[in-house]
Amino acid sequence: AAQHGHTAVVGLLLSKSTSQLHLRDKRGRTCLHLAAANGHVEMVRGLLGQGAEINVTDKQGWGPLHFAAKSGFLACVRLLVETGATPTLESKEGRTPIQYAAAENHQEVVSFLLKKNTPTLKLIEDRKVRQSWSSGEVKWASLEPRFVRCTVLVCKILL
Repeated sequence: AAQHGHTAVVGLLLSKSTSQLHLRDKRGRTCLHLAAANGHVEMVRGLLGQGAEINVTDKQGWGPLHFAAKSGFLACVRLLVETGATPTLESKEGRTPIQYAAAENHQEVVSFLLKKNTPTLKLIEDRKVRQSWSSGEVKWASLEPRFVRCTVLVCKILL
């Protein structure tokens, strides 16, 4: 119901038992993840009001903010950040919400997150350096094209 924005149904279910607020699907996602992933800002607001954990992560380490940012839902991103979501929360891949937003070319979301003082060095860390301790040799890690776009978009916005 949260995934499809059925606020009344979710409200009815939660009025019976708020324990459903913390139930997870097979991927470890809660109703807050699903509402944020689908841009249901009023549902997100209601779930947070009922006590949903704002930085809860799924099995991949994604929080609700990762989903809203990747999908480009600025209103959800704004609500989550302004109510305490951590913009620098890393997924298991080591990616932050702004990196997923930039990889999908969601410029308004990227601009908003940059204005919220998200550390830019962490955001542009797509080119992680690998160093071989035995040889002292430094090499660039291979770059995925979508994260190269991320770096380019962030640089354009900053300039």
